[in-house]
Amino acid sequence: MDAVTLHSVEHLFATYIRNSEIGDQVIYFGPMGCRTGFYLLMRGTPKAVVLEQVKKTLTQIVNHEGEMFGATQQECGNYRELSVGAARVEATTYLAVLEEQNEIRDYPN
Repeated sequence: MDAVTLHSVEHLFATYIRNSEIGDQVIYFGPMGCRTGFYLLMRGTPKAVVLEQVKKTLTQIVNHEGEMFGATQQECGNYRELSVGAARVEATTYLAVLEEQNEIRDYPN
């Protein structure tokens, strides 16, 4: 995923999930420092609920109409590096992968 796509997914996903039914439980959503993915940190939310909300959020990105959220100089230092179209493509790809998942994996402690 290139930097513009990563940045664009971040803007849309963060806005949509923070304004979702579980938005008050979102601690953080943003890119990993290595830019190979994202962190989604939640407070006390069952994994199955988070997975369903992630799918809903990706669907919202796929269906997003209009301007990019937070795409002004006052809101974002890299406001010129955003693309709704690029975010839609990435969200479509990731959503297809998640739709095939029938289990929630746990990482060992």
